[in-house]
Amino acid sequence: FLALGKQDLENEQNYLIKSVINRSITIKNRKKKMQPAAWLPEPVATERADADIRNREVLSYSMMVLLEQLNARERAVFILKEAFDYSHDEIAEILGMTIGNSRKLLSRAKSKLGSPGEKGGGSMMGGGEAAAYLERYVTVIRNGDTGTLEKMLSEEVAYAADGGGRIKVVSEFNAGIGEVAKQLSYVFKTFQQKLMIRTAMVNHQPALLFFKDGALVACQVFELDADGKWLKTAGDQEEADRRRPAMIRRIYNVVDPDKLRNFNEL
Repeated sequence: FLALGKQDLENEQNYLIKSVINRSITIKNRKKKMQPAAWLPEPVATERADADIRNREVLSYSMMVLLEQLNARERAVFILKEAFDYSHDEIAEILGMTIGNSRKLLSRAKSKLGSPGEKGGGSMMGGGEAAAYLERYVTVIRNGDTGTLEKMLSEEVAYAADGGGRIKVVSEFNAGIGEVAKQLSYVFKTFQQKLMIRTAMVNHQPALLFFKDGALVACQVFELDADGKWLKTAGDQEEADRRRPAMIRRIYNVVDPDKLRNFNEL
């Protein structure tokens, strides 16, 4: 890029974006056969995000997982349009396609992902509420209160774990209230209860961080069911009485050392 010189490029930013996209596609294809069944993206801490970084520039963790359903060009168009607010004219120029193709790929991507209310909405709680909710969750699971734990799980609850092929996980994927509750209880009792635990916001979703001897060894990201999120109902009761508890819809457990090594707090 530097060797080309500024005068040789009509738009350096577009050239760089296209180069990064092409390089990412190459690396992804090379590693595709080596990926574990339950692949999870690298987490990014957002609880103290820099004021200069717009929230939407760091996608929710659930959305990052869902983006794996898209092919490379659909993903590129979706991120450039939705995260960086590029026009279809600009996207077409960067990716070497027609404006019509850009629109079609965006429509196809949105169709695969579903609406935010259906999939990948993540938590709508504020940082304080989310921390309190997860602290209660930890207390419940530490006390072995399976009944209460199951009540905190949505009927659609699913659990995924990614050890990156280096760390053996108990199960890469589990679904259903009973199975997930059993998995969570076993993993906590066997591996996590003696670790230092703190709450955080990861990709704008509530998370638990697990430390051993000061090193991060696990990052557990939670997606809360939008329908169970502190919803208000009609009536004149106090606000606290007009809320119903959030429910856990997805749990993403990242224990891959490579993905945790670069974990940073923006």
